Amino acid sequence: MRATFDSFVAAQNGHDAKAVEGLLLASPNFLWITRGTPVWGVDAAMKRFATLYQGTWRLDPEADSLKVIMLGDGVNVGANAVVVDDVPAGATVVGIPARVLPVKEAAQPDYESLANGSNAR
Repeated sequence: MRATFDSFVAAQNGHDAKAVEGLLLASPNFLWITRGTPVWGVDAAMKRFATLYQGTWRLDPEADSLKVIMLGDGVNVGANAVVVDDVPAGATVVGIPARVLPVKEAAQPDYESLANGSNAR
């Protein structure tokens, strides 16, 4: 993972869009957040990079302080949540730092009462 990150930083600093595109996850669920703006999908991310590459800048990250996290399919992240750990598929996370909300089982209907025309439980 560190080698991929280093390659990404080098490609960004060289404003090498082709190399950057080769490092991005080819998935419609790909999410890139840049300067506070969420960007979904590789094509949209590459358009955003093209805009950013018009200026002069250089990344100089403190790589030791960065962490890669994985969000499973169907994850819901609450507004202003700060996700610092992996999140399993289908989970909802909220808070700072983000925590997974417990899953509540849906109430099961009382079919016998419904069959008798009563809504009482």
